[in-house]
Amino acid sequence: MTQFAYLHGLSSSPLATKATALRAAFEAEGLGLHCPDLNQPSFDKLTFDAALAALDELAASHPQERWRIVGSSMGGYLAARWAQLNPRRVERLLLLCPGFDLASRWPVLLGAGALDTWEREGAFPLPDGSGTPVMVHWEFVTRARAHPPFPEFQCRGRIIHGRRDEVVLFESSERYAATRAHVDLVEVDDDHRMIASLPTIEQAALRWLPRSDYHWDFFGPERLPTATHFLAHLQEFLARHGKQHLATFVSDANDHTTVVTCEAPPSDEPMLVQSLRPQRKT
Repeated sequence: MTQFAYLHGLSSSPLATKATALRAAFEAEGLGLHCPDLNQPSFDKLTFDAALAALDELAASHPQERWRIVGSSMGGYLAARWAQLNPRRVERLLLLCPGFDLASRWPVLLGAGALDTWEREGAFPLPDGSGTPVMVHWEFVTRARAHPPFPEFQCRGRIIHGRRDEVVLFESSERYAATRAHVDLVEVDDDHRMIASLPTIEQAALRWLPRSDYHWDFFGPERLPTATHFLAHLQEFLARHGKQHLATFVSDANDHTTVVTCEAPPSDEPMLVQSLRPQRKT
C-alpha cells in the first residue's frame, strides 16, 4: 500500500492551513495522510538533518512501502532531498513553492545586516508555527548550507508555484523544471502562502499524486515504430472501456529503449495489468 505524506514549511507545523486542508481532503477520499512535525528536535534547534531523520523514522514504520509526498516551501526542499537520498522509497513528489537554494536567499529575505547579526549572536528571532517569535540557532543556516541547493531526485515530480512569490522566487522552480524532463511546473497567480490556490493543490494531490505510471518498454532498431503502433492500440483499448481521458505518451528512455506510458488511478490497475501486462509500474 502506498503511503502519503505532507511536509510543512519553515515557521509552520502539521496543524497549519495547508496541512489541515489536505488531511481532510485525503480523509474524505478514504486515504491517510501523514503530517510529521519537521521542527526537530525543536523549532529553536531545528536542522535539515534532524528533519530528514524524522522522515527516516516515519518511513521505518512502513518498511515495505513506498511514498508519495507533498512538500511546501522548506518541506518541498526536504521532500526532494529525502527522495534523492532514498530513491527506492519515493514514487512521486508534489512540491509547493519548494525552497530550493533557500540558504542563498537569507541575505535577501532578512537583509545582510540581519544575517550577520544572526551569525554573530548565534540566534535570531523567527516566527514559529503559531506566529510567536522564537530565537532560532545559527546552526540551522550552517547545516542547511551543507546540503545541495537543488536536490536531484529520480521520481516523477510536479511543482506548483505562485508567480507572486517573494520568498522563493517563481524563477527558481521554472529553471529547475526546464532542465528535468521528469518534473513539470504548474504556475498559479498566488504568493508564497498559496492559500488562494488550495483548490488547485487539493486537486493535484488527489487526482495526480495517487495515480501510477504503467510502462511498456520497447527495444531494438524498430522500437519507436513499434511503440507508436502499441500506443494506438492502447488508446483504442482505453476508449472501448470509457477511459480515453487517461494520459498516455511515448518517450525515449535512452538510446536503446522507447517507453509507452499510461497514467492511471489505482482503481484501473486490474484492467491494465490483466489485459495489457505492463512491464513495470512507478
